[in-house]
Amino acid sequence: MPCPSWERATQWLLTSRGVFKEKFQDDGYRAQLRELLRLSWPMVLTYLSMYSMSCVSIAFCGQFSKEALDGASLSTTITNVLGTSVMVGLSSAFDTLFPQTYGSGNQFGVGIILQRGLIILFLACFPCIAIFINTEHLLLLLGQEAEVSRLAGLHATAYSFGLPGHALTCILLRYLQCQGIVIPNVFMGLGSALANVGIHWLFVFYLDMGTFGAGLALGISRWLFAIVQVIYVLAAGVYKDTWSGWSRECLFEWGTYLTLAIAGMLMLCLEWWCYEILVFLSGLLGATQLAAFTIVYNVATLTLMIPYAIGTSASVIVGSHLGAGDAEKAKVTYRVVLFVGVVEATIVALATFIFKDAIPVLFSPDLEVQILTSTLLIIAAIYEIFQHTKEILCGVLRGAGHQIYGALSSFFSFYLVALSISIPLLLLTELEDEGAWWGACVGVFVHSVLLLIKAQSLDWQEEVNKAQGRAGLVKDVILYSEIKGGNVPTRSNLPDDQKIIANGYKLRELNGSVPPGAMNGSVSTGKENGIHTYELVDMNEINEMHGDNIHLTSTDFNSISATTDKDEIKNNTTEAIRNGKGTPQVPFQMWPS
Repeated sequence: MPCPSWERATQWLLTSRGVFKEKFQDDGYRAQLRELLRLSWPMVLTYLSMYSMSCVSIAFCGQFSKEALDGASLSTTITNVLGTSVMVGLSSAFDTLFPQTYGSGNQFGVGIILQRGLIILFLACFPCIAIFINTEHLLLLLGQEAEVSRLAGLHATAYSFGLPGHALTCILLRYLQCQGIVIPNVFMGLGSALANVGIHWLFVFYLDMGTFGAGLALGISRWLFAIVQVIYVLAAGVYKDTWSGWSRECLFEWGTYLTLAIAGMLMLCLEWWCYEILVFLSGLLGATQLAAFTIVYNVATLTLMIPYAIGTSASVIVGSHLGAGDAEKAKVTYRVVLFVGVVEATIVALATFIFKDAIPVLFSPDLEVQILTSTLLIIAAIYEIFQHTKEILCGVLRGAGHQIYGALSSFFSFYLVALSISIPLLLLTELEDEGAWWGACVGVFVHSVLLLIKAQSLDWQEEVNKAQGRAGLVKDVILYSEIKGGNVPTRSNLPDDQKIIANGYKLRELNGSVPPGAMNGSVSTGKENGIHTYELVDMNEINEMHGDNIHLTSTDFNSISATTDKDEIKNNTTEAIRNGKGTPQVPFQMWPS
């Protein structure tokens, strides 16, 4: 007699298969799948090109001595953990702001965000560079050998000037991707990676500058990629729709950017630092354990470029749909991305398992290292299923602006779960490296589940409202007098010198004749009975000059009329509340001071 549970499971599988097949025969799903693949595969090649640069630097140093190899490896670890990860993490704010703003139609807002991000990331480079310059002293404090520390310090110091170039590359990659421009990045990335090999040969061998030359070469290669990107942006004219020149506006409203950027940095860095802790602890067990752990970690990092590229593409598509106000397309994109993520993770995991004996041979001639690495790769295959799915979910949540949740879940998963399991198994049991990787598996499993729960619970219409707020369509307010005629403009279609922005950021009246009292006033926003209300200081003085029909407008509200009739204001507000219209796009009266 058939088992009822088995029958139910079979029926669910058949039903799900039918629904799944029907969905992906739908034009909407197929369109989002095509767009995701169109944006993703070029970014995979681009990120692999960027990742290869530091690997080449280590390989060139390894031609001199074991100490030079160890020095370059430690330098790369320091610069990655305390520099590269910071720049990549801070630039994750662009995964939210660029596509949401561009998709909303506020294209010149993208240029303001670009300027703001350039300033913030370049400022963040200074403390990172200070650490790079002191790498030798830092490693000596940690107990590293003097010669290895010296060589690592030379490499990191020489490379330090390249960090701003890498930051600029991170920004421009996202700037171009939000506009759907990805193919040029492939050629620029591959070209820079090939040039990186030649530059290393020139400095390391021809000029005989050794480890210091390798650091210089890596820094030059980072700047080369960035400069080529700038040349492309200028020559191709892709900046014209989003750049209206430098504006003082980029010096304000840093709060939104920094909130997303710092949370995004922690979202990435907490995980990155977790693995570096395990690498360091693995080294306490011996050279064999360290070599095997490092090989598996490098393989996992290399394959991670695939879901990371898919995730950044997903953030662009999801963010663009949210900014454009299309909640349904954003939801469809999430489902497509999740499907692609599971398929990609499964394929990579199978490939890792199949080639578990061949991969170690490429990295080490030592038989003991090869055997241990092969064993660890079996665990890594399981790890990759959850890690890759998790990385793609991170992309979706970045596109929706949920970096804070990502950071908190990352801390919980990797520090309260993964490390609490990995460290005891690594140091106190015979499992050693295997125990560390099993702990990492549990950590990424927990993280992927937490991210999936969050993604499944998203209210996509609410995400649309939030996205349009971030895109500058809610807080940014202008004054406009009906006597000028025509349609009431919004901030996205006014030139910079005709904007009046809320809360004292910048106050300019359209025809330049602002009363003295108004110059000292501001537009403030509050919330009463579930409805946003605005108050304008010195409204009477402005009314005397421009009449009674001044409009306070933004895409948060279609039109808000100035009036001195408080009963009229009360009636209109009550009507809006009764009709449940206390949401964006609901017109109501502005209360004068």
